[in-house]
Amino acid sequence: MWDDRLSSTSVLVRMTVDEYLKVARDAYTENGAIEGQRSALKTTSALRIRARMAQDVEDGAILPPVVLGIPGTKDVPRTVLDEDAGATEERIRGLPSRDVAIIDGMQRTTVLLDHREKLQSKDLRVEFWFVPETSALTYRMLVLNTGQVPWNLRRQLEVVYSSLVSEIEAATSEGDGQQKIEIFQPTRQGNAERRRTRPGQYQADTVIELYMAFALRKTKVDKESTLAQQFSRIDMADALSNHSFLPAFIGTLRMMSQLDAAIFPASNRLEAEARGATPQTAGNIFGRLPTCIGFCVACAQIVYGRPGSNVDAQVASARFEGVQEHVTAVVERLLELQGEELDKFVDLATLFEVLGRPSGTIGEFERAVYLEAFKVLMKEGADLESLTPCWRAH
Repeated sequence: MWDDRLSSTSVLVRMTVDEYLKVARDAYTENGAIEGQRSALKTTSALRIRARMAQDVEDGAILPPVVLGIPGTKDVPRTVLDEDAGATEERIRGLPSRDVAIIDGMQRTTVLLDHREKLQSKDLRVEFWFVPETSALTYRMLVLNTGQVPWNLRRQLEVVYSSLVSEIEAATSEGDGQQKIEIFQPTRQGNAERRRTRPGQYQADTVIELYMAFALRKTKVDKESTLAQQFSRIDMADALSNHSFLPAFIGTLRMMSQLDAAIFPASNRLEAEARGATPQTAGNIFGRLPTCIGFCVACAQIVYGRPGSNVDAQVASARFEGVQEHVTAVVERLLELQGEELDKFVDLATLFEVLGRPSGTIGEFERAVYLEAFKVLMKEGADLESLTPCWRAH
């Protein structure tokens, strides 16, 4: 069946347990091939449930379908749909295990593996999702078996992590005439201790939090409030179902990294002087999460409106182009300036003075300051004589 909303194809297949395990083995070994996917539970109750399930299958019970995802090139879903049943079956049975992700069914797969000898000839229903891009697969993961209300925010973060970061990294790793973005993923060997040494470098967990803030259009999500969580889940699902959303977020990251690079010479030096740190340890303003959160949420609110707003796609696109024009204008101005002229235009002394004011919660206060600052920059960038009005906007 063809899914119009996700431009994807769902195929339900009858396979033996042995055939299924051959297709899913690599994904299972890698915890579903999805960072954050639950591995096999080892609690006493989980072991008892799995033993009961194995006995039920042996006695002829039919398990709910396990769900596998196959991200691929954009023409794969339609190609699968146009094939006859025999060609589709041949394609599925020939899938390289490394290309498959387990969306739903890790615990059932554990049962089937543990009791493979007894169950290998039993039949199993397997649903395959052929999707054009990772965001469609992610959306399926978030709404599967939840009555169209996704998991809580922590679960979203765990599931989205790997596929999302990989897609963002692939889209931004090549300079292509623009500022190159490098994402440090702690799951990769040698990346765990890597620190930012130049503009355009960000930790993977920072990028994920920026993505969530961009989706929710909030600098901070009240995780203590059940009602706020419910609305946040729906906002997140709406964002993931919008095909233009991820490209907009990647475009926002690109703008941020360009501003990061343009402001880096002044911010690294001036922050070191203002805070008594060396340039090597100062980190500069885009080396901290509140700055990045403020930038991304400012862009999201200007383009898509405040949380709860529904903005037409064409209107959002026009707004995004406007933001790009203003940010580009500021970046070009920064690149033209040097020395004292650059320092005067950036005016970080005013920013540090504003941030130095007593406040209840430092992190929240900084996010609010940067949110209002970057809203001014994105709306008035081409007309700014300096960044002073931005820093004083809060």
